[in-house]
Amino acid sequence: MMTVDESRHRKAIQDKKRRFRVERRERAKAEAEREIRPELRECTVCAEDFPTMEFPQLAGCTHVADICRGCFNTWVDDQIKSGTLIADIQCPESDCVTAVSEPDVQQHAYPQFCDRYNRLSNITRYSEIPGFRLCNGPSCSSGQIRDRGNTGNDIFRCTECSFRMCVNHGNSITDGVPMHDGESCNAYDERIAWQKLPTAAQEAASRAVIDQDTVRCPGEGCRYSIQKNHGCDHMTCSRCRFQFCYICSAAYGGRNGIHTQGNAAHEPSCRHYRPPPPPRQQLQPQQLLTPTNIPIPLPRRRSNHSPNSRRRLTWSWPTQFASPRSRTFAPRQNPDLPNLPQDRRTKRPRGDNGDIALPEPENDGGE
Repeated sequence: MMTVDESRHRKAIQDKKRRFRVERRERAKAEAEREIRPELRECTVCAEDFPTMEFPQLAGCTHVADICRGCFNTWVDDQIKSGTLIADIQCPESDCVTAVSEPDVQQHAYPQFCDRYNRLSNITRYSEIPGFRLCNGPSCSSGQIRDRGNTGNDIFRCTECSFRMCVNHGNSITDGVPMHDGESCNAYDERIAWQKLPTAAQEAASRAVIDQDTVRCPGEGCRYSIQKNHGCDHMTCSRCRFQFCYICSAAYGGRNGIHTQGNAAHEPSCRHYRPPPPPRQQLQPQQLLTPTNIPIPLPRRRSNHSPNSRRRLTWSWPTQFASPRSRTFAPRQNPDLPNLPQDRRTKRPRGDNGDIALPEPENDGGE
């Protein structure tokens, strides 16, 4: 038969084993959830949390990707719509200048963006081939090299869809109109111009609005139209990456730029302009005066290790002043007081009866 102490000891051991089993099960469950749940990361553009696999890592970039896949696709689509060349599309990170390659787009972009990127990439690539033209057929994306030779023939016939078009209406690989049989090129151009007359007026109005609401990039040889719809006035051209002020077109880089000269580099008419600070002037020592306008000689500079350099100058108000060469006070004679013997302690003149001698008040003629 067990005693009371043995029963308590056995019960304590069983409770300890039970708690150990519960802790082990909870620890195993937490580790399993940690393995199943992916690691999340915040996108620096949309500020949303996504798994790390949703952050495309470009082949040429050495930094950690901080932009999610959706924001990356939006960036590529905006660059294509703005007319940026394929070779000029860079990493969306602000401090990275790595170009986005075609394999990066094929791997990370959505299918609809891939098709648009491939077409623009083909146009960029084929535009370097002399005589190459793309077919403008309704459902054809083929192209071929067209050699006019000595015949002077302006008819283009696609080898894939047999679509015919006249290529005597432009020099770009995408220029070309459907074949106008029985009509000369000049007559065709006049007819199309007459049909597009209202559209031309609308385009002229649109160009006027664009010129009014946009500014030209001041970068060398760029002149790209840029419009600001929100944010600050620090602009970066999407075509040449030139940084400038949207109001006065002042450059941020360079020796005379805003990064170097500050807000003084803006034009004086710009609201961000601040005049440069005045040059620093060396301060000259001024003559010290007592309260009664008596000049005090400036103390000579002494060595920090000299005991005399630690002397303190104390002002005496109103009839005494401190001597920079002495610890004692030099009394100043008051011309209004008579020459009377002075007291040893206070250094003040006293009369015959021992009282302090004061000047008699002047009689101004009153009672």
